[in-house]
Amino acid sequence: MDSQDTLIGTQPESYDRTKDLKVFDARKTGVKGLVEEGTKEIPSIFVRPHEDRSKDLGTCHKDISVPIIDLA
Repeated sequence: MDSQDTLIGTQPESYDRTKDLKVFDARKTGVKGLVEEGTKEIPSIFVRPHEDRSKDLGTCHKDISVPIIDLA
């Protein structure tokens, strides 16, 4: 388990994201409502599964060049 998993926790195997999204939408308070309630943990609907995050690890492009413009 990496430090990010420790920070945000992991999703249980029986997690129903659709149900949680419907409940979140029905409340009509959005993220601001979560902050006002004093939520201490990131809700599971906002957490990408570890499998999805691990796919992004190899997408860094090391050969990117940034043009430099001399404005002097």
